[in-house]
Amino acid sequence: TLNLLTASIDLFGNNQDQNGLSTSNMASMGISQQAYTLQNIGNGSFTGFDGALNYQLGFKKSKDQLLTFSYKYSYSPNKQFNDNKFSDRVNYLEGTFPDYRQYVNAGNKDHTIQVDYASPLTKQVSIEAGAKAILRNNYSNFHVDDRDSTTQQYLTNTAQTNDFNYHQDIYSVYNSYQLKLEKWTGKAGLRLEYTSISADFTSAGVKTAPSYNNLIPSVSIQRNFKSSSLNFGFTQRIQRPGIFQLNPFVDRSNPTFVNTGNPALKPELDNTFELTYSNFSKNAINIGLSYAFSNNSIQNVSSLRQENVNGKIDTITYTTFQNLGANKTLGLNVNTNMSITKKFTLSLNGQVDHIWLSGTFNDKMYRNDGFTGNAFGNLRYKFDNGFGLGFNAGFFSGNVNLQGSSSAFLFNQYLLSKEFFSKKLTLVLVANNPYSKFNIFRSTTNSADFYQSSFNQNYYRSFAVRVNFRFGKLNSQIKKNQHGINNDDTKGGGKSSGGNQ
Repeated sequence: TLNLLTASIDLFGNNQDQNGLSTSNMASMGISQQAYTLQNIGNGSFTGFDGALNYQLGFKKSKDQLLTFSYKYSYSPNKQFNDNKFSDRVNYLEGTFPDYRQYVNAGNKDHTIQVDYASPLTKQVSIEAGAKAILRNNYSNFHVDDRDSTTQQYLTNTAQTNDFNYHQDIYSVYNSYQLKLEKWTGKAGLRLEYTSISADFTSAGVKTAPSYNNLIPSVSIQRNFKSSSLNFGFTQRIQRPGIFQLNPFVDRSNPTFVNTGNPALKPELDNTFELTYSNFSKNAINIGLSYAFSNNSIQNVSSLRQENVNGKIDTITYTTFQNLGANKTLGLNVNTNMSITKKFTLSLNGQVDHIWLSGTFNDKMYRNDGFTGNAFGNLRYKFDNGFGLGFNAGFFSGNVNLQGSSSAFLFNQYLLSKEFFSKKLTLVLVANNPYSKFNIFRSTTNSADFYQSSFNQNYYRSFAVRVNFRFGKLNSQIKKNQHGINNDDTKGGGKSSGGNQ
């Protein structure tokens, strides 16, 4: 009764073929100066493995006194191949801009070790303490083969070859105290983190990256009522730059749209204030108001540069990442779950934010603001004969960036399910976005020197069949450990949408 051992394994992956066609036409006074059509045929595969092991030790003195040891291993290899061929060339010579093939072998291997201890000191006061180590290894091997215009053979382009290993080791300790009274609960804590980085970017000749320390506070106060509660909290959260944002390799696969990372990026430190109202009656509802700000926000920025492109001076769009300035967000979120009848359920949740961005880039001050948000809805109706109907819908607003924005999109999903063999086998038919063959994505970039707009159209409609089979029988519900590993400290980031369509 005092020893609990749990383990979990997650396997996931996909394999996707792609066939894209894009055109480029630069004109002056209605006369085409340079044009081409590019066909991109590719294949990508992504697999992943997560394995976790937790040992929880209880104590006879109190059920709330727990010592937990946790370990997690994550491995996610990713391979990508693209075959790019030009046609309909106008002043876009094959000898200068040859057909090319891209090869990528990348991935990450993470080890996480964590120890947590929780114990009551008195009837009103309890303590939590712990330590954690995240050992990250990101790797990427990338090369481009150009087709020789004379021999038609593909030869490796050394200028477009990249090999890097990036080690990020994070060590942290935390301590928090909780005071629980009849109607009030208060909690305060501190977490000290040290991040050690060892980077070997072969192509850029960079072998190190900055290490840093962070002291993270958190405070919360909760007022409990008969069937509801009101909670106020303040916390800081670290958003570390992702590997793509850090990699200094200069991607020139599209000569006029160059992308690169910045190994000198510092972590983004977000300060967040939250006020949340929760009602736990028959139909639960949560309403939250938040305000967050960061003074070293990581932003994707673009500028025009004059560079020598295959022996000719040309103007290119140069895109990278920098810690630029202020990011302020005021947000409202609402979510609810309602049982209209025993067979009919409804859940709704949504969030709307107003974002203010400001920062100086290339000695020019930029400001941008706008609304972002999302909303989701879920309807379920279950019949007596094992049939079920479901409907999901969602809305995602576009992003607001320092120099531009992107468009919003909607999705909808219909589900028809049927249970067999005493609910052991469930068959589900799924229709995703049946009204829309394509999803259209637009983005814009505005700077002091240029304006850029991009348009993407991707297949959106899809159909699926799902099969779920339950076997065996549990005499009781599986008991789970109360403490475990959750790594959510890395900020996502990708290429600018204008660079490689």
